[in-house]
Amino acid sequence: MGLETQEHFTDNRTTRHKGLLGWWYNLTAPAEPTINASIEERESSRRAKLASTIMLILYILTVPAVVASFLGKNYQMIPLLAGMFFATIIATCCNRRGLVNLTGLIIVVAYSAGMMTNIATAAGGLSLELAPWFTLLIIPEILVAALLSPGMAFAFAPIYIAFSVLAFLFMPRAAGAETNLNIIFSNAVLLPGILQCTVAGISFLWASNLERALRERDRAEEVVRLERDLAEKSEQMIQQKEQLEHSIDVIVQTQATVANGNLNARVPLTADNVLWSVAGTLNNLIARLQRARATEAELEQARTSAAHLAAIIRTRKHGQPTPNYVYKGTMIDTIAMEIFPPQETQKTYRDQAFYTRDTPPPQEAFSTIWKWKTSEV
Repeated sequence: MGLETQEHFTDNRTTRHKGLLGWWYNLTAPAEPTINASIEERESSRRAKLASTIMLILYILTVPAVVASFLGKNYQMIPLLAGMFFATIIATCCNRRGLVNLTGLIIVVAYSAGMMTNIATAAGGLSLELAPWFTLLIIPEILVAALLSPGMAFAFAPIYIAFSVLAFLFMPRAAGAETNLNIIFSNAVLLPGILQCTVAGISFLWASNLERALRERDRAEEVVRLERDLAEKSEQMIQQKEQLEHSIDVIVQTQATVANGNLNARVPLTADNVLWSVAGTLNNLIARLQRARATEAELEQARTSAAHLAAIIRTRKHGQPTPNYVYKGTMIDTIAMEIFPPQETQKTYRDQAFYTRDTPPPQEAFSTIWKWKTSEV
């Protein structure tokens, strides 16, 4: 993972942090990843929360450091502490935007430069009392292992060792330092160098194993989530299959009912059914078939009435007696009304008991018979 890499969090991160430090994480870290987030996103979120925790500690430690600088009259530390504090603020803003690697790089560089500058500008120069301060350079190296990739500790360790060697060779030496050079070399160069290598190795192993364990846990959680999703999907597929089979049975039964002559049958499926469109099309087809059957029956009745009327007309042309025309409510009835006298028509209506409670009065029946009887055709 290179230093130039900058992880950006995706838009589906909308969950707020909870817990004791949730308020701090909500201010300084990206939102929690969703349950569907990838392993890389979860790892970036973890590192961002770790960086937020470390920066909170650095903010808190700045206060006693400033107080100690004033009490010890080490005023040269004040600008350094101010610079590191300002760098921490910038790193916090970067961390809030999800730039985890850039956040770690700013923290490491700022605190490494601050500690090195404090050692290099120490009053009195290189002395036996200053030598133990070189061991403090393991702090930024630990920050490297925590905030950057584990292997970066081996990249920064030579820098700290080289600084110790150069400081021992070129820093002004305090009075009496010449007589204690062996002890100063041991405390300022040799011991810090051993600590740097040891911390780099241990930090690398610890961070690598931790990262591997976390990734394995994330994979296990993802496998469990996928298994749960597959189980839910399988259950949904089973339910859909049962619904589909039931819907097919209903459609087949409806088709059989229609085939047996019951054109009032319909497929009783709801809009949430997978075969709703098929059922709707079939119902429309049945309705059209029903209307076609009704029209066919009306036409057949009209043919019968026309044949009956024609037979009456032919018989009367030969002067033979004929039965009265039977009015059946077809369009042929209007022709019969024009042919036969009104008295005969009225008598025929009375003989057939044509009128019902819905029938117009007799005086209107003959003037509106076509409109009234053909309104249903």
